[in-house]
Amino acid sequence: MHAHADLICFTPASFFTTTFSQLVQLSLTFVGTYLGCWLGLKLIGFLGELGDAVVERVRANSAHDAGRRRQAHTAGTVTAFRAGVLRAAAAPAHHPTLRRYLVRFPMPAAIYLTDADLLAAIPATLGYVPADSLVLVAAIDRGDGTARMGPITRFDLDTVVRHPGYVVAHLQQVLSEKPVMRLIGAVVHDNTDTGDLPYRPQLATFVQWLHDCGFTNIELLHLPGFAPGVTWSCYDMESHTGTLTDPVTSPVTTHVITEGNRIYVSRDEFLRQFLPTPADTRDRVAALADPITDEVEREELADDRPRLRQRLDRIDDAVSAATGGYVPTDENVIADLLAALSNLRLRGIHLTQATAERASAAHALWLHLWRHAPERYAPEMAALAATTAYLRHDGISAAAIFAKDPRPTQLSKLIRAMHRNGIDPATVDPDFFTISQELRAELTTSTPDF
Repeated sequence: MHAHADLICFTPASFFTTTFSQLVQLSLTFVGTYLGCWLGLKLIGFLGELGDAVVERVRANSAHDAGRRRQAHTAGTVTAFRAGVLRAAAAPAHHPTLRRYLVRFPMPAAIYLTDADLLAAIPATLGYVPADSLVLVAAIDRGDGTARMGPITRFDLDTVVRHPGYVVAHLQQVLSEKPVMRLIGAVVHDNTDTGDLPYRPQLATFVQWLHDCGFTNIELLHLPGFAPGVTWSCYDMESHTGTLTDPVTSPVTTHVITEGNRIYVSRDEFLRQFLPTPADTRDRVAALADPITDEVEREELADDRPRLRQRLDRIDDAVSAATGGYVPTDENVIADLLAALSNLRLRGIHLTQATAERASAAHALWLHLWRHAPERYAPEMAALAATTAYLRHDGISAAAIFAKDPRPTQLSKLIRAMHRNGIDPATVDPDFFTISQELRAELTTSTPDF
């Protein structure tokens, strides 16, 4: 059976209290003691690779945060861990005028969305315009009578119709530990050849499966596509209908574009950016990169900082060039960059960038290098690309990289766990940035100890 399921996270800074230091102290109380310990151990292992000085800094931060953690836990806010905020008024479930959604992304102000606005925001939240899909949005109880927008999942509509058990099992896995208040589903399918909403009997069976598994508050809305002004309709209440607002002018779209992310016209086009170059190209790159990598390893063992600084300068220059839309096509240059980034110290320096523009450019460069990376270099480049995507709030790209990463590194596993459990990138980005800057300063301003 072939099936697609996409899971993404967007997270609001104003509703998260978890910090990078808390992870080190194994205090992720909002996802349970077991997950907290697992994440903390992974983080400690990764930071241990970067150096004892970094670990000491994080430990110092954790002591400073201890009081704030206890206060946040008492207030009951530590359970906030998913993308955006969705607030449903206490109105009838299918009342089109009384229900409003409050969505918070990592931005200064809240976004209030009607049903039509929520549907129009789907391409921006997925990163592409879906077709023949079921997109499910989970409203999660915040514990204070309101709800926030939780996981957003997309399935091929054919999979939902033919294999509802698979979809329900996946949703149970994703949502089992979350207090789901309701599920809102967008059925995207052009049904111009029928007089009724598409797949009504099959979707009724699917909804019954969800009911049997404890998801009792479900609403499915149909729309034929995402052209402005198309009519959307409710499967349960005929009078609950409306027209789609323009996805291009959606405030969620504006935010995503402002963050430097792109919205693709289709899922296939979106996935093409993660396809590797032909094997013969990667073989040629391997033949060029391997001898250079051996040199980099000798330089690291000898703590040859002048040579490592030269390699860092070339990486910095490549990121600067990428801000102008240029990524290297010369295989010698690609091989040199891959060899340099095989070094943990140089790779750690480039976990983050000084500006949003450079972060976007670096992400494009890492993806380009990952696509050209031979097997020896692919896992580390995938980890770097996924990390930059995650820290830029581009969860859909991070998830796509994870799906094509057969040999995850410690960093990949850490970022994947943070992503899946909705840890706000804004809460950890400052610490990643500090780590990167300290590594840069250590390499560029200090001299080796003899």
